[in-house]
This record gives sequence, C-alpha cells and structure tokens, in this order.
Amino acid sequence: MLEIASVTNLDVIQCHGQETAADVRQLKQRGYEVWKALPHNKETLQQMHVYEEADGYVIDSKVKEQFGGTGVAFDWSFVPQYESAAQRLGKKCFIAGGINACNIENLLPYQPGAIDISGGIETNGTKDYTKIIEIERKIIL
Repeated sequence: MLEIASVTNLDVIQCHGQETAADVRQLKQRGYEVWKALPHNKETLQQMHVYEEADGYVIDSKVKEQFGGTGVAFDWSFVPQYESAAQRLGKKCFIAGGINACNIENLLPYQPGAIDISGGIETNGTKDYTKIIEIERKIIL
C-alpha cells in the first residue's frame, strides 16, 4: 500500500480489506488520511473502536464473501448507531451499499452524515449524468 500510495501521490487511502489497526496506524504515521471500510454486521460498532486511529469509516454491505461493490443495501436502521459511534470517536462516517435514486428516500430519514453512491450512479461501470441528477434532486428536496 505504501509503495502504491507514494508512487501515485495519494493523500487519502481507503482500506477496504483485511488491514489491521497497525496497518492503519502505519499509514497515518506516514502522513496519509486513512478511511477504514467496515462491513455492516453485529461486530461493526466494535470494529469502529478497533480502528479508532482511522480518520473515518465507510460502512458497506457484505454479500457472501464480497465486501462492497455489490449494489446491495444493508439494514439502514443501524445508521444512527454508526453515526453516533463515529461522532463519539471524533470521526466521519460514510454510508455505502446499494444506494441509488430508487431507494435514497428510504435512507434519508436515518440522517446519514455522508453517503457513498459510487455504484448507484453508474451505468455499465461509467458514471451516468442522468442518474447523478436524479439522485441529487431526491437529496435536495
């Protein structure tokens, strides 16, 4: 990770795998802003504390063995717990996982501080301007 980050001049690294808290700490010591992606499950709140040195969290879905990028939403009723835990730790928290224009209105009542809609605004792996406008209208209204 460090080699790739230095070669590409990254400022922020999103750890989206099996990184340890020590890995996150090492990246922070090298001056990077580090975000830790965590799968929504019964251990997520505990994991937020394990990775408390991260600058923020991305809470995403895990489907079978695939973590993230599945287009599947998790139970958003947990969002307030994740937001509260992040605030207590002084961290930012992004909610990800299957968010799109068809379901964003179901997420908004849980008042996420930030959302990751990467796949939800794509068509065939490319950002779709129409989908961006559609979701933007639902968020602003």
